[in-house]
Amino acid sequence: MWRSTGRVSTFTGSTTAVTFRHMEIDGGSLSALENAIYNLQTTTDWTFSYCYLHTSGDDFIKARSSWARFTMEYSCFDNVRATSGMHADGIEYDSGTGSDWVIRYNWITNFDVTYLFGTHESGSKTNSRVYGNIFSSGFCSNGIIGALSGGGTISGLQLHQNTFYNLNGYTDPLGTLRGSGNLAYNNLFYTISNTTFDNATHDYNWFASAGSISETHVQNGSGNPFVNAGGGNFALTANTNAGMTLASPYNVDMFGTAFNNTGTWTRGAIAYGTGVSPPVGVPILTVR
Repeated sequence: MWRSTGRVSTFTGSTTAVTFRHMEIDGGSLSALENAIYNLQTTTDWTFSYCYLHTSGDDFIKARSSWARFTMEYSCFDNVRATSGMHADGIEYDSGTGSDWVIRYNWITNFDVTYLFGTHESGSKTNSRVYGNIFSSGFCSNGIIGALSGGGTISGLQLHQNTFYNLNGYTDPLGTLRGSGNLAYNNLFYTISNTTFDNATHDYNWFASAGSISETHVQNGSGNPFVNAGGGNFALTANTNAGMTLASPYNVDMFGTAFNNTGTWTRGAIAYGTGVSPPVGVPILTVR
């Protein structure tokens, strides 16, 4: 486990092919105005798999320069919150070009941030894929994914098969993007105070207690669709209307179940009939 009352690690040289697996990474304190991981230089092929990342009062990961092929998968991202005098982001990207990021099959919960994944100032992101995730119990002032006012852009985003639950404030799935070619299909939104899609093509999404959205194939549900969301089980009590048929890698959920396993393609992160809770990264490696 990494534990710190401030910054856990700073990378100042170019890095490639770094994998963090089966680890607990603890930012240490919600009152510490430091990033848990701070990377300054060109980075290629970083992967977080089966990790538990939690407790940070500033950006959990701050990235600068060029980042290509960053992946976060099968992990739990918990308790990242803005503190007095400092905003916080989940992963802040600034001052470079990021490409081919994959955020998939994670449970991201208990957050109060500017955005969870996005660009700051002059940063730009292209061809990110965000799919199969559960976003629950949080607040974002500029969207789950967004580019701030300094001029960052997001293009080629694929936002598919995610579940959004109990998100308040200005927590749009997509904040200011400025880019082009962004798509959002087969997502599920329940108890969301503000649901808009900035600069993106969207359809086949499911909404309940989430505002009024115009889509050709929208589904407006009613009531709580989950088995036990309060207990962390986001499996559905009934299937949705058929979503859009999507090719691999968007065709299976975090448990490997096909979204069309019943003959009707499920919208949201968990295929109907799966019936189990989302995985949390179990730390087995201790680093101090």
